Amino acid sequence: MKNEKTMQKFHAWLGCHGSEVLRPTNPYEVTRFTTPEGVGTIYRDKNGDITKKINGAEGAWSAFQQGKPWSGRSATPRTDRPRNKRMTLIQRIAGRDGWTCAYCGRTLTEHTATIEHFCALSKGRADNLSNMVLACREHNQGAGSMNVREKLELALRLRTPHSVPTPAEPATSGLLSHLKQLFSKDR
Repeated sequence: MKNEKTMQKFHAWLGCHGSEVLRPTNPYEVTRFTTPEGVGTIYRDKNGDITKKINGAEGAWSAFQQGKPWSGRSATPRTDRPRNKRMTLIQRIAGRDGWTCAYCGRTLTEHTATIEHFCALSKGRADNLSNMVLACREHNQGAGSMNVREKLELALRLRTPHSVPTPAEPATSGLLSHLKQLFSKDR
């Protein structure tokens, strides 16, 4: 795991597959994250080489490397949150990302903001802060259970009035930098 970019991609992949990345507890842990078996851990030796993977970490790492399906947890049932908990979450997300819709960039308020799970709950993804952004009701409902790529394409279409950037063009909206920041933070 000497490659930091690979680890960042792995952490983002874990988040989109229903796992929550946790802080390492000692210098030999490369990473810790939730798995159906408990807390998965990848360890390294004093030279930085991977030595072992426990509690489901082997399966997650293999699936990541091979592009195979994996889920950090079973499908999360959708439940209505009490108003005060919902408002607290909205304020925390806005404090992190700002008061704008992740799709169209429209300014939101506590009353117009909805919580969007970037990686859909219906696909077994995590119901935690690292998987949440703010969205206006129209675009949250419109995105439904689209996959991440479809949601990115929707956001780029909505934020680029006359054209959608090609992969070689930089995104003009700053959404991609927002997403990099969203998935690279250790929560």
